[in-house]
Order: sequence, then structure tokens, then C-alpha cells
Amino acid sequence: MWRLASYSRVLLLVVALPSAASAQWLEQSFQLQAGWNSVYLEVDPATADADVVFAGLPLDAVWTRAPGRLVQGPPNCTSPDDPTCIPENASGWWAWIPPDDPHHVVTTLRLIRGGRVYLLKARSVATWNVVGSPAESVTQWRR
Repeated sequence: MWRLASYSRVLLLVVALPSAASAQWLEQSFQLQAGWNSVYLEVDPATADADVVFAGLPLDAVWTRAPGRLVQGPPNCTSPDDPTCIPENASGWWAWIPPDDPHHVVTTLRLIRGGRVYLLKARSVATWNVVGSPAESVTQWRR
């Protein structure tokens, strides 16, 4: 009986270890100054929704370059209110405008991902703390 209990514990430990290792969380902190700030986000935020990620920060806008594709989200997006649907962006830039700003309707940056550079326009000094999992780099070098 003792051996069965020992084997059960070892089996439980072997099964639990991979899931514990994949649940790594990192915190990245940025000291924002009034005006434009450039940051490289190394983590995928726990919640990718831009309105949640930037909530409470004194921001006027956030910009990032769109990757090679000009549409982010599932194909055949039908509702502009769907946060996973981002319309085509011919300029190559995505922008986030705070929800309390009347210009929020032009927001194209809805999901925040790590492994990219963001330009944040702050109204005042603030600290932006982002908790998430390590991001895979999406930087593509060109000649």
C-alpha cells in the first residue's frame, strides 16, 4: 500500500510540474513622462483588452505599427463593437484613444500584445505596470 501511495505522489508531481512551469507571470514597469513615451512590451498582458490594460493611466493616445497583416482578429469581422475585430488599416498604424474621449470611435488598437513597441502620449507622469506571461518576439528585421 505504501508503494502505491508513493507512486501516486510521484505521478501527481510529474503531471503538475509542466502546468506550474507554464504559469509564469512577469511584471514589467514603465515610468511614463508627460508627452510621448516609447516602450517595448516584453509580456503578453494577462488581459489583452486595451481599455483594461490602459485603464486609469493619464493617456491621450497609444500608437503601434501594425504587423505585416493589415487586419487583426478573426476573418469576416462583422461588428465594429467586437473587441477581437479590427478594421483594415491602410496607414500601417494602430491607435488607441481613451474610452472617455469622443475620438475613441477611431480606435483600431484593441488588443495589446507583447513583443512590440508602443508609443504612449501621457498627460502627466505615471507608472504603468503590466503583468503577464513572457511574450514571443514579433520584431521582424528588414534590410
